[in-house]
Amino acid sequence: MAREATGTIKWQRGKCVARLRGEYLGSWASEQEARDAIKAAQALSDGKEPDVLRIYANAWMDARELAGDIRDIQGERSVLRCHILTAKFADWPMRRVRPVDVDDWITKLSQTEALRTDRRKVDGVWVCKNIPAGRLISKDTLKHARRLMGDIFADALRRGKVALNPVRDSRIPKMARPREEEDEWTFLQPSEIRTLFAKIEKAKRADFYRAAYAVAIYGGLRQGEIWGLRWKDIKDNHINVRFDLALAVKAESSHRPVPMLPPLRAALDAWRRHGGATKAHGLVFPADGGGKHTKTGHHSRGYDANWATQWRAKVGCPKHVRFHDLRHTCGSHLVMGTWGMALSLLEVRDWLGHADIQTTQRYAHLAPGSLQARVREMEDRR
Repeated sequence: MAREATGTIKWQRGKCVARLRGEYLGSWASEQEARDAIKAAQALSDGKEPDVLRIYANAWMDARELAGDIRDIQGERSVLRCHILTAKFADWPMRRVRPVDVDDWITKLSQTEALRTDRRKVDGVWVCKNIPAGRLISKDTLKHARRLMGDIFADALRRGKVALNPVRDSRIPKMARPREEEDEWTFLQPSEIRTLFAKIEKAKRADFYRAAYAVAIYGGLRQGEIWGLRWKDIKDNHINVRFDLALAVKAESSHRPVPMLPPLRAALDAWRRHGGATKAHGLVFPADGGGKHTKTGHHSRGYDANWATQWRAKVGCPKHVRFHDLRHTCGSHLVMGTWGMALSLLEVRDWLGHADIQTTQRYAHLAPGSLQARVREMEDRR
């Protein structure tokens, strides 16, 4: 017999929270999504364990949050809401989902336009709305959604809700990156790097910013790797990169040692002496509240150490220069030999953790032996 309760929807912090007979059904960006969740829950029989993907996935996510297993709860819920619960089989019993359904979902998702969250105040209430970002979703987002879907079905398999995990043998299709995504990158010149650290010395949290930007510029770590870094991963002469907020614990094959250049070692030593090592959770750069993930102590995945709001302008960089371009700064100067010795593209690939040498080829024109570099040298002599 179907449930007779109509459910409730309540706005909390700009999201619609849906409940049915006190059972939490998730938080949603729009009232329609919340009503869809209630409608799916109403179709379940009283007293039965929920086995519809929409209900099971939300309950599974809640359990993980309570257990403290999620580094970026908002990011995980966003992928769940935008990419998993929009699948055609979101309101099917999970046992009915076949591998071909998952393959169709992945194919369709790879052709989906990415969304960005527009958060604004309407009549005194914060309202979040997903709007098109003007590009297709990234391969990393697709891999994240597939991993999350696989984890949900793996949990259901362990509990006897399904006979197989239909996600297990699925594959991510090759995705052609737009040319502008490959070409649009830049890096800081040595004078700009010096200006950045000179400005940082006058800041209130100089030790924190100096260490964070040293890891980004002289270490070349990704944003998620920086904010997931722990003191136990800092060795005498290298950093053992094992975590990324987007991936949690990285696969063993993705672990890599990153050598510590003298400016990086000095910045981390100074930060450790002035309180970095005494912060909670063993993180090198823990969050201190203010809307961040205080349960795990991590900064948000998109946190940029105030690059866009403060430091970029102080350095004099144009608005298109992103925090991620600090990673390109590292790769560029390693290839050019700015910091003492020019590394080969293979060495830079291993340093930055690129999946293939093609990604590292973007720095090839900066190598001292490249045609462009020899022409520049000839012009300088003239």
